[in-house]
Amino acid sequence: MEPSPPGTGSPEKPRVVVVGAGFAGVAAAGALQAAGICDVIVLEAQDRAGGRVHSVQLEDGLVELGAQFIHGERGNQLYELAERYGQLLDSALYQSGNSCDSSVEDYLSHHFLTSDGGLLAPGSATRLLRAANHIFRDYANSFFARRTARANIPRRTLPADHSNATPSVQATRDPQSSDPDLNCPSLLHNGPRKTEGGCQPEDSGDVVPGQVALHALDDPDDYIINYGGQSGVQEGEEEGEEEDSFAGVLRKCREIILHADEDVPEDIKLALLKWMEQWEYTDNAARLQDVSLHSYGKYGYIQGYGLTVTCSGLEEVFRVFLQDSVPRDCLLLNTPVSTIMWAQPPPGPTPPPGSPDGGPAQQGHPQERQENGRGVTRDIGSADRGPTSSPQDLTETRDLQRHQQGPHGARPVRVVCHDGREFCADHVIVTCSMGCLKREEAMFQPPLPDEVRRAVRQMGFGVVAKVFLLWDRLDQVLEPGVEGVQFLWLDSRHPVPRADTTARKTQNGGNWYDFLQGFERVESHKGALLTWLAGEEAEIMESLPEQEVKDVLHELMARFLGNPQLPRPRHVVRSMWHANSYVRGSYSYIPAHMDPQSHDLLSVPLPSAQNPVLQLCGEATSRRFYSTVHGAIDSGIRAARAIVRHHSQQSTRTEDTCLQGQQ
Repeated sequence: MEPSPPGTGSPEKPRVVVVGAGFAGVAAAGALQAAGICDVIVLEAQDRAGGRVHSVQLEDGLVELGAQFIHGERGNQLYELAERYGQLLDSALYQSGNSCDSSVEDYLSHHFLTSDGGLLAPGSATRLLRAANHIFRDYANSFFARRTARANIPRRTLPADHSNATPSVQATRDPQSSDPDLNCPSLLHNGPRKTEGGCQPEDSGDVVPGQVALHALDDPDDYIINYGGQSGVQEGEEEGEEEDSFAGVLRKCREIILHADEDVPEDIKLALLKWMEQWEYTDNAARLQDVSLHSYGKYGYIQGYGLTVTCSGLEEVFRVFLQDSVPRDCLLLNTPVSTIMWAQPPPGPTPPPGSPDGGPAQQGHPQERQENGRGVTRDIGSADRGPTSSPQDLTETRDLQRHQQGPHGARPVRVVCHDGREFCADHVIVTCSMGCLKREEAMFQPPLPDEVRRAVRQMGFGVVAKVFLLWDRLDQVLEPGVEGVQFLWLDSRHPVPRADTTARKTQNGGNWYDFLQGFERVESHKGALLTWLAGEEAEIMESLPEQEVKDVLHELMARFLGNPQLPRPRHVVRSMWHANSYVRGSYSYIPAHMDPQSHDLLSVPLPSAQNPVLQLCGEATSRRFYSTVHGAIDSGIRAARAIVRHHSQQSTRTEDTCLQGQQ
């Protein structure tokens, strides 16, 4: 007998619709196929698969318009895929002298140029950047320590030199751990500094005012060790008085830096602090004052180098992954979804209380876990039970449980596409970006539970844009050995390019190019320089003609380099993630004042963990690895596990019923 085409299988076999063909959707579909659930169809709205991974091949190399880095190695599904496919770039070509993860200290080899055409002395830039970076991290570590102490959670120090760590300490860095509080306490996406011996441990301390700032500039490491017990926030402060954002970090950093290093003029210090704030803006997809400080420590770091790049682009890794995971006839491109109808299927035999499906759902939110290094589509039946829900978590679940049968027959899900096609299924996995979910809330019928809808609305989803300027040769622009140029905008000299013709301004009345960070070389293209923008500035840039973007950026570079004869770039390439109606942004963050447990609800199967009819996936739903590609992959595997586990338990109950009938 010929197998049924995808989406039309027999009722005896489970059918799954996956919405979205990025890494999360392909990981889910591949894991289901590997577990024997083969009636799977993947619906992709765009004319290409890959989601927010998009490598563009040019005549002289390639540029990454989307995701670019692999954050960590051990247990990282993306790293293992790139390694398996032979796509890891030789680390000796780009890792020397860089930090384990993104950090402002990666820019110490760049030239820092002022808007009046000056060059900041390299020693001054190094001292100020290192001190500011330590102050930022130490303040957050101090907050984390006080918060965990109030919650009676023992504080863990996590040496990053894993070869010397004890087994118990190594376990705290293991991404497969289910304990959310075993994450490395480090500021947002900034990991420990890397030295010749690898990532070295740095004890965390607190921000200290006054004269200690001078010591911080002289020796940041010794400053942390000797002055870490002094707090920049008084220990007597009540929890309710502390800000849930990094606004306090900014103020404390400003206070200390302005009172240190008298050899550097104050306007230069202010400009450098503004540069660092802009760097954090693009690194986190949000301004620091909008990022939750209470969720600090939730993001999970993975052992190994945090900025690994590939030799042929991440999209090549995705292409092979797609080929290995999803049969061609299971993927439909240019198929946007308009409506997802989901309901509770007819109930089976009532399980006894205390059985896996009987009695109340498990309380809390067990951690999403990673595979053990054997590949993303293997070992799908492992012991990880994934997230569960409880009546306290999802109050509307009780109402959904009363549905006896969906309005469209035995299968509880019907997915309606814009072109009128419909797909009935037992399960649906939705991997749309958080930006899309925010705009398409009405897509779900019945609506998502109130708590989940609230989490979708609250979750941060920022815009980060890349703009590449291309020359025939970069020696026309940068001196040999200079990795990039960073811009320090002085209040007294704030350039306004003649090429700027747009009337659009930010909410604060600023221009889209104000406080532009600068430009850096691109390892995969020898003639390209890259600059980053975020937020409103990125949105405005995307709306402008390419020629205007190119002319404005060229004029700014000529001004900061002090070279009015700077050759014009021959081409510009830019990302357009906010303008893309199927994406609406770049990646997620947990905003200030959002309850971390509310974020956890995004990964809860609906209507229950025991009956995963509808699941949200994608990087934003990952409890520990949000904003990353490996977080997206893990979320797809988590959804597939829930479905496989459900049908495994269903089969067990059916066999038990048959055996009881024969007795």
